[in-house]
Amino acid sequence: MKGLKLYSTTGRKHLYLLNEETDRIMVDAVGREYLKYREIWEKVTKAELEPDFPPQIDFELSTTCNYFCPMCPAELRAPGSKMKCMDYSLYTKVLSDGFKNGLKSVELNYVNEPLMLRDIARFISYAREAGALDVLLNSNGSLLTEEMSEKIISAGLTKLSISLEAVTEATYGKIRYGGNFGKVVNNVLKFIEIRKAMGKRLPLLKLTYLMTKVNVHEFDEYIEYWKDKADLISIQNLTNPLEGERRQKLEDLFAIDGIKLDSDEAFKCVLPLQRMVVRHDGTVLACCHFRGIGLVLGNVKEQNIVDIYHSGFAARIRRLLMAGEYAKIPVCKRCVENSRLANY
Repeated sequence: MKGLKLYSTTGRKHLYLLNEETDRIMVDAVGREYLKYREIWEKVTKAELEPDFPPQIDFELSTTCNYFCPMCPAELRAPGSKMKCMDYSLYTKVLSDGFKNGLKSVELNYVNEPLMLRDIARFISYAREAGALDVLLNSNGSLLTEEMSEKIISAGLTKLSISLEAVTEATYGKIRYGGNFGKVVNNVLKFIEIRKAMGKRLPLLKLTYLMTKVNVHEFDEYIEYWKDKADLISIQNLTNPLEGERRQKLEDLFAIDGIKLDSDEAFKCVLPLQRMVVRHDGTVLACCHFRGIGLVLGNVKEQNIVDIYHSGFAARIRRLLMAGEYAKIPVCKRCVENSRLANY
């Protein structure tokens, strides 16, 4: 891990600093309230605080994806289907209710490719203008054209995360089905150039590296290449959301021998304390992971987002997870016991 400084960790996802000025850059852009927000985030991450309202909401503004990655359930990304989009007025209403009750951060994706929504800059701009200290999105980078880069930078995006976990086309093709490695790398490099030419420090660039047995050998070279280009890097460990034969196939493809986590009684998942997910149709999920689809809390077309967060079911989930009793929630038990813990 030469050249990396650990920024935060959940034990299953590790975030490292490549640019140690990231916090200062954020404070310069949005004010010192950002530091207070991050203090709350860290307390929540350590299960030391159950907030009156989650600091972040993740929005599925549009459905589907242009990739067919094997670790992503097809029923969630709906490949080849006609894209469905969230109504803009619903988005603004949820944000308005959220900001009145402590919301600080907005993420603009779920299990989809957010840049397929051509006017996503409009949603970014509204979130920032309405009071978001942090506006993030995760992308595969394939649609990060020069025009799109300029739009999201101008709109005020604060963090851009690109899933890119290879240094060769051969390795990339084993993980990101349907993608073009060279195109994505060029898009990211061009984004960095455009951001600099526009005189901007934001959005910060985070690269996400899903660690598997097909790419673990490239990681040191990867860091060497990107260490002077990216601001952050996130190492993610495999969660297997599939069932039956597909499940075993994914294990055979990606699982790194010797690090399977069969049980972790001390583990406290804090995702339902950190955030909620609002899908394109208004459905609210307690969790942003693939298996979160099984934790439906309500629908913002029928209920206020604040009331949904304080519902009995949502409160029970948070209470059990903070106590380390994830096994009492079948969806969470399946998720936790099929994650992998690696000390990279």
